[in-house]
Amino acid sequence: MASSVIKDVDNLTRDNIDQAVELLYRLLFWTHEKQTEREGKFKTDDVRGSTFGKFTKRLSHGYINFKRIEFYFNDSDQLADEFKISKNDDHSLNQIVIGYFICSRFDLFIGIFSLFEDALKIICKAILPPEEYESLFFNVAKILENQDIAKLIKDNYPKQFDEIKNKDKLIPLIRIINKFIALKIMTKDEGNFCEFYACIRNTIHNNGFYFGKPRDFTILGKKYKFEDGKPILYSLLDEIAFIKEILRIFEEFTLRINHDHIKDNAYVAGGQ
Repeated sequence: MASSVIKDVDNLTRDNIDQAVELLYRLLFWTHEKQTEREGKFKTDDVRGSTFGKFTKRLSHGYINFKRIEFYFNDSDQLADEFKISKNDDHSLNQIVIGYFICSRFDLFIGIFSLFEDALKIICKAILPPEEYESLFFNVAKILENQDIAKLIKDNYPKQFDEIKNKDKLIPLIRIINKFIALKIMTKDEGNFCEFYACIRNTIHNNGFYFGKPRDFTILGKKYKFEDGKPILYSLLDEIAFIKEILRIFEEFTLRINHDHIKDNAYVAGGQ
């Protein structure tokens, strides 16, 4: 396979792919190790253990995808045979690898954060008894008496703040309450990193561009400036570092919760 086209694509180089494969392998081994620890520490239906196992599965899928890209670098004939393309058609072969790389990269990055958000939701729900958690969402006036929650709603949904007292606004309200519970357990730096990861995730949906109020972050020793209508630049290896950090935060988050705070979580763990 001609390497010139490949090298013209940001982050898609043999060295980057080799490093990504190695880093993902180490991260996969770490999550598997942590999951094994949880199986000995938590009950079978404890959401702190059951949610963590999903990260291992997602990382396994990402690792396999990047191993496949690494293989294509080394054996273009196999790639041509697999996709029924002439072995001399360098352009088509390169386009396949580029497309597979982009999809694999973003699928892993977005997928990990989706699992993270889902896991936080499940754990936040498990912290309170079912009847108490569910009743929160139907007693909006009582919720808004809490100034911290009211501020979160106003900051995140300023246009809808006056309307949010209506029951048809329960979906954003549920998101805010989950966020409120999570931030009470996280450190300030952890919450800040989660906000940063979410901003990066949203730029992927917008073809790499950020839309929103200006934000400045210092993450893992690097500064990132988010400006409305402008792209955010970061590398493939940065992405893997972000994934590693979000998993570390989740690990700390789950261990920080006292077991007594998990009331009766079988009702949310059973179907997950």
